Amino acid sequence: MKNTIAFIGLLIGAYYLGYTSNTSAVNFSHVATKAASQEQLLDLVIAKTDSLCYEKAGMSDDNFTYTSCIRRARDFSKMCKSKISRDMPAQVSNPEEAKRFSLRMINCLVPIS
Repeated sequence: MKNTIAFIGLLIGAYYLGYTSNTSAVNFSHVATKAASQEQLLDLVIAKTDSLCYEKAGMSDDNFTYTSCIRRARDFSKMCKSKISRDMPAQVSNPEEAKRFSLRMINCLVPIS
């Protein structure tokens, strides 16, 4: 049950952090009008790792879960990016595709369990 709640929280956090951010280079809620490259999409997820780990650690940045999450995400970012980009088109212009690949990247960097 706790993992399910954490997963739902991460998905909600990913949506608000990655798809509606107006400060990012690409606004993924409008990806249909402005396509995003593989690099832009995956780098945005990597940039949001701190927020995702903060949420996974129960909204605390002073515990072992947060620290280990950040360390793992940093160590795995290159491998995850390579793995996910193999299946991606060079340009993502479909919001559903952007969401799908972003969630795969999030799950690779910040797994639920």
